[in-house]
Amino acid sequence: MAGKLISERAVNRGGVKNILRRAWMEFGEVKIADAPKNIFVFSVRNEEVMNQILQECPWSAMGQLVNIKRWESKDSLEDLDFSKAVYWIQIYGLIKDYLTKKNAEKIGKSLGGVIEVEDPVRNGGLVRGFSVAELRLT
Repeated sequence: MAGKLISERAVNRGGVKNILRRAWMEFGEVKIADAPKNIFVFSVRNEEVMNQILQECPWSAMGQLVNIKRWESKDSLEDLDFSKAVYWIQIYGLIKDYLTKKNAEKIGKSLGGVIEVEDPVRNGGLVRGFSVAELRLT
């Protein structure tokens, strides 16, 4: 895996590494190496750990997004596209009649590429008073 700290200012790379190591301690040892341009390279013991870290994205350090991507052996580090990130968003302020999966998809599409939308209605009733969508944002 590789990740880029999205920041226009200089960052304390050692601090970023420490924050991520602590955050990922439950997954076991994660080795973190420096690369140019605010990029870090992560080595984990197996694919299961990598998938857990990727599944829990987005990650942040020092108030900045750390955009983590799977780094395939056929790709160079420069081939990775860090310009898009995946976020789960919560959509508040809709009146009850508008709390639908279809409306969450429309709102999500207006913000970026929709990956998944949770249906706020189950068994004929609202599960919560807001909608949730997973988006790929640029």
